[in-house]
Amino acid sequence: SNGKGTGTFTLNLTRDGAGNITAAKGTFVYNLSGFPAGTTVRATHIHEGGPGIGNGTVRIDSGLTAASAFALNPGGSIGNQTFADIAVDPTLANQVITNPNGYYFNVHTALNPGGAVRAQLVKQ
Repeated sequence: SNGKGTGTFTLNLTRDGAGNITAAKGTFVYNLSGFPAGTTVRATHIHEGGPGIGNGTVRIDSGLTAASAFALNPGGSIGNQTFADIAVDPTLANQVITNPNGYYFNVHTALNPGGAVRAQLVKQ
C-alpha cells in the first residue's frame, strides 16, 4: 500500500517531409520506492484506457516478463530502471501523442499481478 513511483516514457520519432510519423521507438525510465523487501517486478507496460477505466489492453510493452523479472533492492526501491529502443507502431505513437491521458503506465509485481502502481500519461 506504500509503493509509489515516478517515470517517463519518451518517443523518438522519424518523420517524413510532410511531418508524418514513419517510425517510432520508445524508452521507459522509472523509479520505484516504498515496496516491501523482496518485491519482484515482472512486467511494465503502457495500457490503453483513460482515468477510471479498468484493465485496458497492453499497447506498448517494455519487454520485461516473469522470466526476466527483477527484485527491488532490500529497501523496496529501484532507481532509473530503463528499457530502451522499443519499437512502437507509428499510428499508435501518434495516438499516444494526441491523447496521452487515454493511456496509462502500469508496473506489475508478483504480489500484485494486476498492477501495483498505475499512472495516466501526461504530455510534457
